[in-house]
Amino acid sequence: MDTLRRELIHRIETMPDAELAVLHAFFCGKPVENIHDSNYASISRTISSFLKSYAISHSLDGYEYLRTALHIILENPSEYTDSIEAVYDIVGQEHDCPGPFVKLVIKNLILNVYQTYPKYFKDFPSEEPVPTSNEFLQFALNHLTK
Repeated sequence: MDTLRRELIHRIETMPDAELAVLHAFFCGKPVENIHDSNYASISRTISSFLKSYAISHSLDGYEYLRTALHIILENPSEYTDSIEAVYDIVGQEHDCPGPFVKLVIKNLILNVYQTYPKYFKDFPSEEPVPTSNEFLQFALNHLTK
């Protein structure tokens, strides 16, 4: 099942913008005829590029949660400038699991990537060598909304 999920995520990431906009509209219950905004596709590309810069690929466990969290944050950045905590419950609702589990999985993903590629995190603005999931998401919000 994980292999199928990862393959689907990869296919969505590499999908042309027009097709991605239609798919997003379908899942959000919007009429396809009213799609003129490729904001979702733009956010998807931005997130993919950001995650790749930290060696976080779609084949890693927890990637879907992290990607979903970043989408939620970047679609409404002003809602999350003060607190990232609420995003875990929202991601959990979308993936049918509890918010604390989502936070733990994202934390483990970041820890695993750090252990494999510590050089990507050497200039990361964190008090600890490995950023927490909150720190990583806050950094992503600040970095990607500049």
